[in-house]
Amino acid sequence: MKVSKTFILLVAIILVLTVIFVFISGFYYEFEKHSCNLYLYSIPSDAKIYINEEYYGNTPLMISHLDVDKILPIKVSRENYHIIQREIYTRPLSMTEIILLDRYKNRKDGMLLRWIKGSRKTKGFFMAEHLVKTSQYLKFMESSNASNIEISKWLDYNDGDCPIHFKNGKYGLRKKSDDIPITEVSYYGAIAYTKWVKGFLPDENEFIMAVNMGNSSVLYPWGVMEDIDISYFFKDFNWLESFPKPVKSFPASSSYVYDLIGDCWQWTRSIDADDKVMAKGGIYYIQDGVPDCYERRILDKTTTQFDVGFRYIIYDLP
Repeated sequence: MKVSKTFILLVAIILVLTVIFVFISGFYYEFEKHSCNLYLYSIPSDAKIYINEEYYGNTPLMISHLDVDKILPIKVSRENYHIIQREIYTRPLSMTEIILLDRYKNRKDGMLLRWIKGSRKTKGFFMAEHLVKTSQYLKFMESSNASNIEISKWLDYNDGDCPIHFKNGKYGLRKKSDDIPITEVSYYGAIAYTKWVKGFLPDENEFIMAVNMGNSSVLYPWGVMEDIDISYFFKDFNWLESFPKPVKSFPASSSYVYDLIGDCWQWTRSIDADDKVMAKGGIYYIQDGVPDCYERRILDKTTTQFDVGFRYIIYDLP
């Protein structure tokens, strides 16, 4: 069999190219072994990345040829979000870091919201760190330009238990403390506020998720059992006269959300077949103990009581 010179030349070229490829690959691998390509993503994206206080760009971002076996101080910053600072240990070749911006401050009311990771049944959301405060609700009322008739459907400000009153032609705080939860507020009043902050009332499943983060055996924000040292929460209080307590009086869940249980019942957007609303959370009474996260109270939408308040959630952030 006669082999053509062209074929021999082609084989030779292929062998030479193979050797060159292997050589370059080996050189590149040796080079890459001593450098790191870092891929940075954030949720949400378009966050500024600083390494050693030097700005590198916005996420998603790839930073090439970093020295390996180094600890890099990284700062992640995005408007209205809490700044994340962490250290990343660089490893050889490529690595990916996903950074969750898990705290968001709402400009409307100054509320800090915490990220609640979703499940198969519930998508993730941000939840207000504490119950809506009296001062926050008063700000909403003052900016709403609503009539007194409309506001009277939101809030029973004529009731002595309501922390906001109407006096001398204007609304004001009935009590000196402005960090107690707004109560005596109806479902309609809660909905009006959530629209103002571009949020929603949580539904029943979302409320439970914030308490136990998907672990059905966890009944309370502080754990499984009810028999905690209640005196830790209440010192030098007259029980009924002191409710509701200032926000953050009850311990936070593992999601860093406070007062999910114990301070007052909280409106949800879960409505039954009779058009009544499910309230969650509950208030601590000496005679009844602490409700767990699965307990509910059924209320008319117009209900206004001293032990009913609310918080809100937001799904999509800018």
